[in-house]
Amino acid sequence: MGEIQIRGLVHEYTNPHTRAVVRALEGVDLTARDGEFVTVVGPSGCGKSTLLYLVAGLLRPSAGQILVDGRPVRGPGADRGMVFQDAAVLPWRTVRQNIGHGLEIQRVPPAQRETVVARFVALCGLSGFEDKYPHELSGGMRQRVAVARTLAVQPKVVLMDEPFAALDAQTRITLAEELLRITDQTRSTVLFVTHSVEEAVFLGDRVVVLSRRPGRVKREFPVPVPRSQRTYEAMVHGAEAEELRRAVFECIRGEVAEGASGTEGAVQPGPQPRGRWWRHRTVLGLLLLLLGAGAFEVASGAAAPAKIHPSLRAALAADPSAALEVRLAVPAEEFHVRALQRFGVLEGVQGDRIWLRDLRPDAVGRLARLYWVRGVAAREKP
Repeated sequence: MGEIQIRGLVHEYTNPHTRAVVRALEGVDLTARDGEFVTVVGPSGCGKSTLLYLVAGLLRPSAGQILVDGRPVRGPGADRGMVFQDAAVLPWRTVRQNIGHGLEIQRVPPAQRETVVARFVALCGLSGFEDKYPHELSGGMRQRVAVARTLAVQPKVVLMDEPFAALDAQTRITLAEELLRITDQTRSTVLFVTHSVEEAVFLGDRVVVLSRRPGRVKREFPVPVPRSQRTYEAMVHGAEAEELRRAVFECIRGEVAEGASGTEGAVQPGPQPRGRWWRHRTVLGLLLLLLGAGAFEVASGAAAPAKIHPSLRAALAADPSAALEVRLAVPAEEFHVRALQRFGVLEGVQGDRIWLRDLRPDAVGRLARLYWVRGVAAREKP
């Protein structure tokens, strides 16, 4: 089972700049039946992604209720999986390790974990890439890894926030066709947010259109073509699909036109900032922060040579592609890996150590200036 029930959902937040209270969603009522693929579209800023984050438990509603299989959502849970626009895969883990990451967290035994990973490697078209790292894959392949990782833990509900938005048109079509095939086999309930009407009609069993902010369910369109019978050619050139796309587009365009005519709901003003002295105090604080950061950078630069092992320069002079070991002051996290990938090719990560090769000419000195780098040395192999 994986039924989603949303009743009278309201979500408000405070604009950090104007301190105005903004109502993003108001009175949303929506049900996604078990195994149904529901796509959500609407004008920009209508609260589509906010709705998804509320169902995921990443945000709390101001009012209303969200139920998954009759149980209220009070936070993130293993019964819901999320796929973001950015693939968000772990750069220091292989395809196989990324897909099995959620299973590791759930303490699934290694033998069973390998069986599940192998199934989703094959299901998502990743065979032959199991031992590749994310930087060796295309954007479309990385997104396949993200989808496989989410589905591998067998969530009842899969939430997808424009997962194909950053991909080229051909890759989007290919992945959309594969997603239909995969979800038809896994029978997960899917809530899929997109800006593309074509994508919404192609993927969804039902298309839900949200109104302009504050977002409400304006209209729902059932897709008459069964999921198993949908092909790109049929959904692009078929008269039935074309008529449905036109109806969805006109529904959204009507909302955009009403918003442009000035009928957009007003927001409530919150407490306003105090007088000019408050702004002066903020500017002073920013200046002090910048001065402090500059002093810290100078201090880090002065200490940088002491972080470089004497044998490193000789090793790089003999072989510029030699692997370099960066020892961190803390255990390596994704932030550190992403930062160091700017200086060379990632070789591996273990604990507080990261190995790079093929460094840029100025990389060693710049690496040593990073405050979270404890030392830099040569290393033959990661």
